[in-house]
Amino acid sequence: MFRNRTFKVLSYLILLAVLCAGQVAAAPSNNVNKVEGYSSSTFINCAAQIQIPEAECDALVALYNSTNGASWINNTGWLQTDAPCTWYGVTCSAGHVTELYIVINNLVGTIPATLGNLTNLTKLGLAGNKLTGSIPSQLGNLTQLKWLLLTDNQLTGSIPTELGNLKQLESLWLNANQLNDSIPTQLGNLTNLTELVLSNNQLTGPIPSQLGNLKNLMGLYWDINQLSGSIPTQLGNLTNLMWLDSGGNRLSGSIPTQLGNLTNLREMRLNNNQLSGSIPPQLGNLTNLTQLYLDGNRLSGEFPTTITNLTNLTTFTFDCWITSSDPSVIAFIEALVPGWQNSICPVVLSITRGSPNPTSATSVSFTVTFSEPVIGVNIANFSLGVSGITGASITNVSGSGITYIVTVNTGIPNNSSIELININTATLAELDTLPGIGPTTAQKIIDYRTLNRPFLVIQDIMNVSGIGPTTFENIKNLITVGGSFLRLDVVAYGIITDLALNPLGADFTSGEIYTVIKSPTFADTPLTYWANSYIERLYYAGITGGCTTVPLNYCPDSTVTRAQMAVFLLKGMHGSGYTPPAVGSSTGFTDVETYYWAAAWIKQLATEGITGGCGAGIYCPDATVTRAQMAIFLLKTKHGSSYSPPNATGIFTDVPVGYWADKWIEQLASEGITGGCGAGIYCPDADVTRAQMAVFLVKTFNLP
Repeated sequence: MFRNRTFKVLSYLILLAVLCAGQVAAAPSNNVNKVEGYSSSTFINCAAQIQIPEAECDALVALYNSTNGASWINNTGWLQTDAPCTWYGVTCSAGHVTELYIVINNLVGTIPATLGNLTNLTKLGLAGNKLTGSIPSQLGNLTQLKWLLLTDNQLTGSIPTELGNLKQLESLWLNANQLNDSIPTQLGNLTNLTELVLSNNQLTGPIPSQLGNLKNLMGLYWDINQLSGSIPTQLGNLTNLMWLDSGGNRLSGSIPTQLGNLTNLREMRLNNNQLSGSIPPQLGNLTNLTQLYLDGNRLSGEFPTTITNLTNLTTFTFDCWITSSDPSVIAFIEALVPGWQNSICPVVLSITRGSPNPTSATSVSFTVTFSEPVIGVNIANFSLGVSGITGASITNVSGSGITYIVTVNTGIPNNSSIELININTATLAELDTLPGIGPTTAQKIIDYRTLNRPFLVIQDIMNVSGIGPTTFENIKNLITVGGSFLRLDVVAYGIITDLALNPLGADFTSGEIYTVIKSPTFADTPLTYWANSYIERLYYAGITGGCTTVPLNYCPDSTVTRAQMAVFLLKGMHGSGYTPPAVGSSTGFTDVETYYWAAAWIKQLATEGITGGCGAGIYCPDATVTRAQMAIFLLKTKHGSSYSPPNATGIFTDVPVGYWADKWIEQLASEGITGGCGAGIYCPDADVTRAQMAVFLVKTFNLP
């Protein structure tokens, strides 16, 4: 309902082509500046002609030769007569080439650097051809140039900084090419520009604030690129601007209030970016606006009441989560977009694993479920959150309606020789060594993982206040979360919509995670071991480090003591970085001295009401844990010390109704944490092994 994906650049290109074709068609009769008494003859070489300097003639010949002039649609006169001022598309004045307009004429090849010798040129138009290669930096020598039109070719490379020398330039059209890299700050020197068109390229990086110097600009277009960062406030200086198109980029941050200074604007397109925050009330100053496109962003809140000042508005697009409670605003927008209040944005409900986890496979799948049928779903809509692996990539997206399957290559383990900083366990001092992370932000990282949960993938660090995409790029190769993980995220950039074209309502970054294991962590639990996947997940969650270090073993068949269980449970509940309070002068149990290795853990388990010990004032730290006892420990840890499960019905033949732990055991099964130890039995009095403990903990705490 609120989306109009068309861009006006195409219509400008068509208009440009028509105008240029009209001017060039007239060239043979209008552009001949003859020398008195001179009559043309067959072209021999540039030294033999006398109309223009030899260097300028050589530049024209170089263009002909480098662009397959023999195959041009119109090459009248070129290299046929010794009067280059009569050649198709060439205009001369006072013995110099002043205009070169050869548009939509099948020029195939590169622009020769020698065009920089045409220093009297005022207009250079080579639009609508098949030019390749880069724009020669020597065009910066054309200081008399007023028009430069290279639109609709296949030019690559960066925009030369030397174009900033063209201070007489009024129109610069470089759109519909394959130019990359950033917009040069030197373009801010072109203070006579009235049109700057950079649309439909592959430009990256921020918008230079220096473009705020171009106070004569009337049209500014850089849509459909990959520009990032915030919109410079200096654009508010462009008070003559009538058309602004920044759509289809990756611009972030808020809409600058300074754009409210652009009171001559007729059309403003900021759609399909990553802009956030509210719509500034200063946009209500733009009373000449007829078209305003804000959809496909992350803008939120209510429409400002000043929006009703835009009485000339005929087209207004926005995202369906922006609201209003003001009757005048509601009526104003309803007149532009009937029924807008009835629209609901689609959202991602879940992203679940479609393959076994952990995985050693080269490829896995995720199932993405939306709240309603959506369209426009493709690889570009997804990103990967990874840790400990490189080369992971999204390889395929299939599906329709509300369900899509995304296939992902799991990459290879990261074997970097750099010692990475584990953001789940690092101290403030260690985090402070990361570039762009000072002590204040380091403390925020620690606070976040303490109050929320451990970081699951390194991208999650951007959830910490003060850490954005730029900081993350600087530290991503220096940090880890302590394992190899893979998560699929959906990014709401306005590409996915429902059938009414309402955009996806929000990012989704909380889907299920794969633990990627290309080789077993522990020597005694190979990938074929029955509980390997659970043991690996327990390890990567930071809850176990194994039982020996050389070699690294897990001891899966060893039994679990009550002391070990205290550590397992508290880490499972509070996270791998958890440390209990100091034990103080007493543990509360007579058989657990304050210096006992697990004293603080045992005391904290009792403090949280999960255990009362094994008898009068004792804990029995070295006693093994039975499967019946484990059922109580797990459910109290999960649901709280006051939890009491429903009464038992007798689902296990070896746990009759009336058994002291019957309802705890049956509830453990009801929650899918256990299936028993065999056909219809639970083995309540059997000791829990470390392998079984891994399964219990992973299922109870839903460890990734």
